[in-house]
Amino acid sequence: LAARMVDGVILVRPGTFDDRVALLQKRNMPLVTYGRTLDNAPHAWVDIDNVSAVAEATAHLVSLGHRRMALLTGPRNLSFAVQRQQGFELGLRTSGVDPATCPVVNVALTPAAGMQAATQLLSYGAALRPSAFVCVTDALALGVYQAAETQGLQVGHDVSVIGFGNSSTAEFADPPLASIDQALSDSGR
Repeated sequence: LAARMVDGVILVRPGTFDDRVALLQKRNMPLVTYGRTLDNAPHAWVDIDNVSAVAEATAHLVSLGHRRMALLTGPRNLSFAVQRQQGFELGLRTSGVDPATCPVVNVALTPAAGMQAATQLLSYGAALRPSAFVCVTDALALGVYQAAETQGLQVGHDVSVIGFGNSSTAEFADPPLASIDQALSDSGR
């Protein structure tokens, strides 16, 4: 920035308040974020509708009979994680399920963190154990797959899992992972 080597900046995975955005705005540097900040001054952004996407996925799980679900989401300082939690809660409420009965767990966005959180949730007795997981990334969903396996549960039979991102690694999940497609190339265009 100081050397004026760039004319504009595209930032990805912004925080709810992003210091990078504030700095660029202070220096009058043109910027676009892929994802929205929630607390910065207005600026140009491109994003998908995280709230609606997760609300629809959650409502779908309710339509399949799930009433005790868990959301595995990222750190609270990531705006997409906040938006996807809002979608989870909206999907539950509009489907007649009390969000207070469905745990929300904030974890690092890794398969290991997803496995650790899911292992804890799946160790609850049958009455409290989630029958479905909504995961804000496919990496977290793959961790749930591993946790289910170690608990002797079968994904697709004993527990349902929905991921987010439709990543290339998710296609190797067994059974195939249901995942919300972000259409990143279309969004980028």
